[in-house]
Amino acid sequence: MKSLLKGTRLAWNLAFLILLVAASFAYAMFQGGFVSWFLLYSLLPFVVYSVALALYPLKKLRVRRKLTKTEFQAGEPLVCTIEIEQPFPFPFFFGIVEDVLPEKLKNSGSAKIVLFPWWKKRFSFQYSLSNLPRGSHHFETVRFKTGDLFGIIERENIYSAKNHMVVYPPFFEFQYRPQQLSLEKDAGFARTRYIKDVSIVAGVREYEPGDKLSWIDWKATARRHSIMTKEFEQLNSQQIVCFIDRTKSSSFEELISFTASFSKAVLKNGSKLGVVSVGKTKKVFPISNHEHHWKHILYHLAVADCDGEDEFINQLLEELNKWGQHSFIMIMTSHLHPSLIDKLLAFPKPRHVTIWHVTKAVEKPRRDQELIDKLRRHSITVRTVDAGMFRDAAQRVGSR
Repeated sequence: MKSLLKGTRLAWNLAFLILLVAASFAYAMFQGGFVSWFLLYSLLPFVVYSVALALYPLKKLRVRRKLTKTEFQAGEPLVCTIEIEQPFPFPFFFGIVEDVLPEKLKNSGSAKIVLFPWWKKRFSFQYSLSNLPRGSHHFETVRFKTGDLFGIIERENIYSAKNHMVVYPPFFEFQYRPQQLSLEKDAGFARTRYIKDVSIVAGVREYEPGDKLSWIDWKATARRHSIMTKEFEQLNSQQIVCFIDRTKSSSFEELISFTASFSKAVLKNGSKLGVVSVGKTKKVFPISNHEHHWKHILYHLAVADCDGEDEFINQLLEELNKWGQHSFIMIMTSHLHPSLIDKLLAFPKPRHVTIWHVTKAVEKPRRDQELIDKLRRHSITVRTVDAGMFRDAAQRVGSR
């Protein structure tokens, strides 16, 4: 319907130009003299240009979009180039080029400019967007609009130019220290595994307070002129399952950022990580520590939405029972709810559960503190993480 209206309007404008030339010619024929003929000949170039512009195959323009890269971190800038090529040179007096941005990027900057290409067969422009939001963004189309000097003929067309980029959540580096004390407290299989695996040296690292004297690697210490400690296979064999609460919350972006940072630190340490993300839909990543496993988790954290209602609370106990008794459970949530607490207290192994309560500093209702105290009385560890203070929380990762 819209294209039909545009075609009808263009036809009326062409008819108007023809009538204008006919009227000027009739005036020159009947009036005569220099002025009337000068008026006619002065009008003809503009009318010819307008008619040529109306007949120009605008759809045959070739439009390309070039991105500096396709993977970003939230907050980074984007520089994009739009290139337009004509099938043959045509003197556009002006051209309005607009890159139609995805909905989530419309607040990041402007992608519209006025160009004066004239006889150029190829012309382009660059624009930049700042503070890119997290997510998977698809660029689809570019709009080009031009016209004549009088504004009688206006041409516009939309071109398909598909590009895709992923903006990952911001994360920071910190060192994850495995929860050795919890393994030592476990009886039976866990204790046997610990004693067995400390004889397998996986590598060396710099000495840290609390390391045993028998763990020092004297040969490596002599080579590097710094005290080096043996790192045993036991430190790399932990299984951690991270539960992500995607219930609607104003602190969801901070929750995703902290979860990404925590996950990277766990996998970098060599531990195995599984992820259960529960919102309107559920996404489960099995326990693994391969490089592609981290990429899949990071992509999910880039596109995850806080679209849940009560799904996380309803599925928590069922999901907890699916994982091994010797897995450490990390629950990432941005708000505490009495129903959530009841589910956790019903879990048979509360000493393996740690809650990371990610919230903004201004959002600390008294009820939350009461729920935290209740959990701690039942031997469930709760860590409160304030937005913007992730590094302080990182120092407590692995402590009990």
